[in-house]
Amino acid sequence: RPPTSSDVLRRPPTSSDVLRRPPTSSDGKMGAGASAGPGVPGPWSDIIGIEMDLTITAGKDLLAKDGGMFSKASSDPFVRVLIGGTEVFKTEVVKKTLSPEWNFTTKYTIAGKLLKAFGANPKVELMVFDYDMMSASDPMGSVVLDAQAVSDRAIEGAWLPVENCAGWYVP
Repeated sequence: RPPTSSDVLRRPPTSSDVLRRPPTSSDGKMGAGASAGPGVPGPWSDIIGIEMDLTITAGKDLLAKDGGMFSKASSDPFVRVLIGGTEVFKTEVVKKTLSPEWNFTTKYTIAGKLLKAFGANPKVELMVFDYDMMSASDPMGSVVLDAQAVSDRAIEGAWLPVENCAGWYVP
């Protein structure tokens, strides 16, 4: 499928498996009358963990943050992945390109405090940065994935537009 924006990330198939809490009664024993999981909001109350497979393949026509005056404008892009507002992993930096190929694949389990934060804000954020050795990395944009769309595989194999992220500060 062709890109729909000048700034895009290619995000191929993902899947996620949900680990559900077994039903318990009010006395804590297994059985009918299940109670909600402790401290996990709403529809996530009976989930004890989510296993997520995530692949970030490539970016295309990303924003140039380096050079320009006497050299070709480029960037050194990488992606930080945030779940529930917490960075859980990042891709390698790809030097001097506006169309990086990361071919990054990971499996991650969302559980505990992170699951509670994810339950309150069920999104996976892909934050694209330009790496700078001598200063803070420059924000280039972000892609926010809704957990339901990921679970339903609605965005599988799609080129996703990178949204503006003006005003970010990341040390």
